[in-house]
Amino acid sequence: MNKQVRVLVIEDSRFDARILIGELEHGGYEPDYELVDTPEGMRTAITAKSWDIVISDYVMPDFSGLDAIRILQESGLDIPIIIVSGNIGEDTAVQAMKAGAHDYLIKGNLARLIPAIERELSEAQERRKRKKAEAELKSTKEKLESFINNTSDAIIILDLEEKILQVNTGFEKIYGWTAAEAVGIKLPTIPVNIIPETEKLLAKVKSGNVITAHETIRRRKDGSVFDVSVTISPIKDAEGKVVAFAGISRDITERKRSEELIRSSLLEKETLLREIHHRVKNNMQVISSLLRLQSRYAKDKDDIEFFKDSQNRISSMALVHEKLYQSGNFTKIDFSVYAKDLIKSIFHSYGTISSRITPTIKVENVSLGIDSAIPCGLIINELVTNSLKHAFPDGKKGDIKIFMRRTGENEYSLEVCDNGIGIAQGIDFDNSNSLGLHLVKILAQKQLNGDINLNRDHGTEIKINFKGAK
Repeated sequence: MNKQVRVLVIEDSRFDARILIGELEHGGYEPDYELVDTPEGMRTAITAKSWDIVISDYVMPDFSGLDAIRILQESGLDIPIIIVSGNIGEDTAVQAMKAGAHDYLIKGNLARLIPAIERELSEAQERRKRKKAEAELKSTKEKLESFINNTSDAIIILDLEEKILQVNTGFEKIYGWTAAEAVGIKLPTIPVNIIPETEKLLAKVKSGNVITAHETIRRRKDGSVFDVSVTISPIKDAEGKVVAFAGISRDITERKRSEELIRSSLLEKETLLREIHHRVKNNMQVISSLLRLQSRYAKDKDDIEFFKDSQNRISSMALVHEKLYQSGNFTKIDFSVYAKDLIKSIFHSYGTISSRITPTIKVENVSLGIDSAIPCGLIINELVTNSLKHAFPDGKKGDIKIFMRRTGENEYSLEVCDNGIGIAQGIDFDNSNSLGLHLVKILAQKQLNGDINLNRDHGTEIKINFKGAK
């Protein structure tokens, strides 16, 4: 298939023009051409249509090749122009080339026409590519410069000798030095750095490392200091060698001030929360003490047991607040420590009975919030108390075991078991008259949203599966 080419022919001889077109066709081209022989005709043609190449006679009655070159240059179009003349001397050819012609040929010898056209078309294409790349590069550079100058961060570019090559308007606003004052000056002369770590950072960057979000202190021109977050990056040449580096400083004074306010506010709230847990624990201990005093006036054995059970329940809840008060985290408590202290307190309250019973507590790295810890504590209190009172009659010795472990994401298993005489077959959680067992059921199902299972094969084993409160 012949190659398409758009040719503007400036020639006053149609015969000569036909020879040129024939030569193009013979050379494998399918020319789309127009023939003009006046300046006006040429101006109209290059305005109305795009051309790949211009072929012009050198001398014509009302026009010349030099005129054609001049009109083409005035238009600003990058179109190759080849001069073809019947009689042209060396001086004339040199004049035409100096004026802007890309080549010249003798009409009687057109052997170089096709090679010349192919060369000029190829070079024109390369020039267009290069101009496009240069335009894109210029556009990118303008956008980059616009970004650099419009960002509020301070940007400074230095060579390896720490001489300032460029700064942006953000640098001028943040540090107070103008570009005229800073550019060309070595960094120590512009004393923005006030701590010795800067030299170490620059040494790392010179070796090719990037320093990201390094928080430090800088000095302004007026001597005032402020907090900044600094990013320093190496600038490398085509071979990967570090030739300069760029530093970006962001003023974080306001952020630091806000962080300090937040820290102060959190500390104030933590202090308040700690005091609340402390007072709640103290108030519950007061209630427990009042019940203990009141129990001294009770004559009936059942009434005395009622007071003791109430004291233990209150103590189990007070202990949660005490552990939260003692911990640095006011949202969760270490349940292992809590369970051991709770069992110790329950056993202490039953004195001689507990001396025959051996407790075993195994809690595997479980931390619970107050909404889960209090129900679990009350459940353990009820079940352990029930075992101490009923599981080992007539001085019988035995064991009480408490196990707790995590079974999944925010899922837990609590087991309380003993090897005593066991709960009678006729008693279950749904029809028990025992307030303790009834509380265990309510706490497990309503407070923990868990399921409860009772096993009487060997003593009593109660297992509760639940999800921790969010």
